[in-house]
Amino acid sequence: MDLFEMGLALYHIMRIPLLFGVLVALVLATKPEEDFRVRQLSVGDLQGRQVTTQSDKTVYAYLGIPYANAPIGDLRFKEPETKRKWDGVLDATEYKVSCPYNSSFMSNTRESKFMSEDCLQANVFASENCLREGACPVLVYLFPSELYFGSAVMIEERRVAEDWASEDLVVVTFNHRLGVFGLLNLGTETSTDASTDAALQDQIAALQWTQKHIEKFGADPRHVTLMSVGSGAANADLLALSPKTKGLFNQMVLIDGAAGLYNNSDRETNERSSKNIAVKIGCATLAGWGKKEKAKETLRCLREHRAGDLLEVQRQLEDYLERVPFDGPAVNPKGVLPKKLGDLQKMRRPMPILLGSTGRLPSTQKEAKIDDRDFCSQAANFKNLVLSKRLLKGCKKMYKHDVEEAFDEVTVTLPMLETSRKNAENGGKTYLFETHSAFDENLHLKDRKENTRLKETILHFLKTGDPSDEKDNTEWKPFDTKKGNYMRMRGDAMENADGYHEKADDFWNNKTLSEKEEDETEKKKTEEEEEQERHPDEEKKKHREEKETEEEEKETEEKRYWKEKQRKRHTEEEKKKHREEKETERPEKKHHQKERETEHGERRRWIEKERQKEREEERRHWKEHEKKGEEKWKVRNMTKEEVLETVEEMQKQIRSLRDRMKTDEDDFSGWKEDVDETLKTLTERMQHLKKHKPTPTRRHQQRYEKEHKKAEEEWEPKGHWKVRHGKWEDVKGREREQVLRQVAAIERDIEEIFEELGIDAPPSLHRDSGVRNAAPSLVTGNGSDATVPSVVVYRDAGWNLWFWIVFALFVVLLVVLMITCFFLVTAKQKKGEYSQIS
Repeated sequence: MDLFEMGLALYHIMRIPLLFGVLVALVLATKPEEDFRVRQLSVGDLQGRQVTTQSDKTVYAYLGIPYANAPIGDLRFKEPETKRKWDGVLDATEYKVSCPYNSSFMSNTRESKFMSEDCLQANVFASENCLREGACPVLVYLFPSELYFGSAVMIEERRVAEDWASEDLVVVTFNHRLGVFGLLNLGTETSTDASTDAALQDQIAALQWTQKHIEKFGADPRHVTLMSVGSGAANADLLALSPKTKGLFNQMVLIDGAAGLYNNSDRETNERSSKNIAVKIGCATLAGWGKKEKAKETLRCLREHRAGDLLEVQRQLEDYLERVPFDGPAVNPKGVLPKKLGDLQKMRRPMPILLGSTGRLPSTQKEAKIDDRDFCSQAANFKNLVLSKRLLKGCKKMYKHDVEEAFDEVTVTLPMLETSRKNAENGGKTYLFETHSAFDENLHLKDRKENTRLKETILHFLKTGDPSDEKDNTEWKPFDTKKGNYMRMRGDAMENADGYHEKADDFWNNKTLSEKEEDETEKKKTEEEEEQERHPDEEKKKHREEKETEEEEKETEEKRYWKEKQRKRHTEEEKKKHREEKETERPEKKHHQKERETEHGERRRWIEKERQKEREEERRHWKEHEKKGEEKWKVRNMTKEEVLETVEEMQKQIRSLRDRMKTDEDDFSGWKEDVDETLKTLTERMQHLKKHKPTPTRRHQQRYEKEHKKAEEEWEPKGHWKVRHGKWEDVKGREREQVLRQVAAIERDIEEIFEELGIDAPPSLHRDSGVRNAAPSLVTGNGSDATVPSVVVYRDAGWNLWFWIVFALFVVLLVVLMITCFFLVTAKQKKGEYSQIS
């Protein structure tokens, strides 16, 4: 093999590590791809996590982002405060907590154990495409709660990611205060900083946060849709009526609910329930309720109580009433709803709205609202109608096959019809539909044809503001107030129809109904008057009989009154007699009590004397023990100089033994006795060195430790040491190291002597429990057990060791590379010379 071939072989050998080094350098030099999990907001940085859907699409979830400060302490019951900035990176990979609520309606809530008032948090779901490209539509989903129970934490993140966020929508959900925490009403005449609609104020704060920060998640803040189901849809419709939400969202999707659910709200709404809770918990009285001077004290008291206490009283009230104690937000001139719903409907802001009914209420809403068989009477109360015989008869006739439908139509269908009319009258496009899709409260549509169709319709509306899709050639006509038109969805079929629940609308909302009622009552009155004129004698007789019955009732009442009075008198006499008997017994009781006290005092004094004797005996015992301990300590304790002297003497004796063994190798018998005697002396001294200090009294131990600490400070520490395979020791200074080495040398020498003489070494001098273990106890005063394994003292290299290893490898690699280059250049030059010669 010539020089060129050798260089070429070396080049091929070094090519792989060189290429690997180049690749590593390129990887380190290349800028990493953007991490979509981290988002930088104006209030701080946060880190979410990646969610992969069943269709292999990537969605990022950012969970538990605070949008307002925690409403605790003085902030409880107040309007939400804007969230302050946080330091570092916020962990947004998991749901946090729910707001406190009454969980008696909820059958399977995994978050019921994790409730806290620090709950004003938002959750954002965005696809990778939205984060990369930006300008995606926003879907803000309100969980259905009746402003009383539930949480955004209940919504499964995988469902949101699979059904909505993977379709290039940025989905936002959030928590808000519920029940007494969000709807407290201390009365219209009181002036406090408590908000009567804190629940709605929280929702507006969350929408404002969305407008401010949603662009950082790849969304368009000018294209925001508010969507919900059931009572959540009614809640969303209330926000649309409020002047405070202008510019926060521009379209809505309402399913099975509208603002008419809270049609009876006024300024006194929730005041009665708030009063019951405040009185029950002890923060107010019935006499002082509603007074201005008492309101602030009541509010302060309610803020001092734990959240759990308020929740417990709320639950008790709910059990007593057998219904939800809070009836939606109150009307507040300075709040979210400044006027009654009827007036706000006239001022409704026009916007695109897709709304429809699925033919049934959510299960929780049924349990909360429908708790009686007489649905017609509940429906009439809801519509503020007097339940006359004619109305009851007409209701039962109309709903004879499905009487439950009466309540559904009054609380869901007719409010949705009213929202459709008012929005259309004010110039907004309304798309009304009816279907039987199973759209649940968790933002999920089950896999069926009509559900798939409804989902596609909602998605198209969310992105374009119009549910009509060119693919299926189905045109959705906007709602016409005269026709009452809507889209009827049955399975995969869709058709436009007129007269949305026309019969129910005529029955409950038609004005001719009340006029007919009035005519009916007038007719009855005239008939009764004519009957009286026709039979005056009978009327007088009837009047007389009524008067007689009244007098009889009066008599019976008087008799009952006197009987009750007599009974009270008897009870008072019995009480008086019982009181006198107690007074006579009292002196005897006092005498017995005095006797017991004296007996108890004597016994206590005797016990105290016995204890005093025990203490004195113990003190005397410890003094004797301490005295003995000090004497032993003085005898056995060795100073540093004494240890060094003993070691030097032992070394001299060992050297003389070695010298004698070298000179008198043949004549062993002559000096064996001297060797035995010397070894015995050395062994005794070694054992004396290795002996632990005696255990002194507690007081003496403290005194010794104090002196020892002072002595330690005088020794200048030079370097740190570790103990391998044993406990940590702190051996510092050159003098300590010298003592350790000398003692270890003595042990090795003694062992060698025993081996040369063929004599078994004593167990106390074996290497595993040798002087190396004893030495730290002598020098540091820490006493080491003989069972501790052999000690190896070494310096802590730390990261320096790895540095030198890497540096050495680098130098070797460089040298090999230089040699290879040298061989290649030399070979090339020689090859050129050969070619010239040839």
